[in-house]
Amino acid sequence: MVRTAIKGALCICRTDDGGKTWNEYRKGLPQENCFDIVYRHAMAVSGDALVFGTTTGNLFFSPDRERTGRHSTTTCP
Repeated sequence: MVRTAIKGALCICRTDDGGKTWNEYRKGLPQENCFDIVYRHAMAVSGDALVFGTTTGNLFFSPDRERTGRHSTTTCP
């Protein structure tokens, strides 16, 4: 089994109704040649802020309920 980002793009998916519908957020996240997979145990939410780490050592931050993402660092082990 190969795990890669779908179509080489990273997105945040969010549901507010228990999984009946989902919204994708891509702004500020890599949309080409992306090989990041989000670690479920490396994700934290506090208020409107979200931060998550990926399998390639990247760290991403969203200050506004996943509407925008920001690449924070590539130096995580």
